[in-house]
Amino acid sequence: YHRISYPEGRFQRTPQNFRGDLQRLRQAGYYPVNFIDLLHGLPAVPAGKKPVVLTFDDSDISQFRLLANNTIDADSAMGILMNFHDRYPVDWPLRATFFVLGNDTNNYASVFGQAKWGKAKLKYLVDSGMEVGSHTVNHVDLSVATAERIQWELAVSKHVIEQAVPGYTVQTLSVPYGGFPYSLDFLKAGSWGDYSYSYAGNVAAWGGPSVSPFDATFEPFRVSRLEVTGDSLNHWLSYFEQNPDQYYISDGDPTRLTYPELEVAAEE
Repeated sequence: YHRISYPEGRFQRTPQNFRGDLQRLRQAGYYPVNFIDLLHGLPAVPAGKKPVVLTFDDSDISQFRLLANNTIDADSAMGILMNFHDRYPVDWPLRATFFVLGNDTNNYASVFGQAKWGKAKLKYLVDSGMEVGSHTVNHVDLSVATAERIQWELAVSKHVIEQAVPGYTVQTLSVPYGGFPYSLDFLKAGSWGDYSYSYAGNVAAWGGPSVSPFDATFEPFRVSRLEVTGDSLNHWLSYFEQNPDQYYISDGDPTRLTYPELEVAAEE
């Protein structure tokens, strides 16, 4: 997701449709987790539930807006998620990953659009159980950036977020425009000046549902995502309803790796 507002568009989901997405996911047995949980092998998904990671790029004000009376806008993404959690506290914990822009001027203008509340919003997300990741400082396409610029964007954005939320560690990122640097090593670790960084994983901007983190083809720094636009989410949910063997359902035991039974041809 990007913006939660009107009208519906490629990078904009209406509040009504976002509420419908959550209801559709819950009714189909999905259970929200943070992106870092996927990278760690989904250790806390209840039995019978299907994990799903909701991600939000760009830290747009429509994702987390405070009104004049200091209440959270019920039509912003955060307001919708909180109200949905209040309705279904067991089935739908407060879990989602927000990839924010780390403004290096310390006025937090790019963090959900209300500079006065930028730091407080980040802390509120973390305290609520959400994950905050990096989306670079200035939304730069890393596929055409110099090595120094790549390291500056990744080191400074992580530093800014962690300065805003003392004690919190930024572990994941989302490269803007799906623009990967010429080597994935840049995303894993590096430094710029006095700032060093390391990340556990990165999400792509496209690709559809991700493979299992235990799959041999899983690449933690190229994890695919589904861009929610139009009927795309319904398409994939319907697909997995018709092909239930192709989506992981938790057995509730984090110590046991569950996978489909393979058919083996009998020897003649």
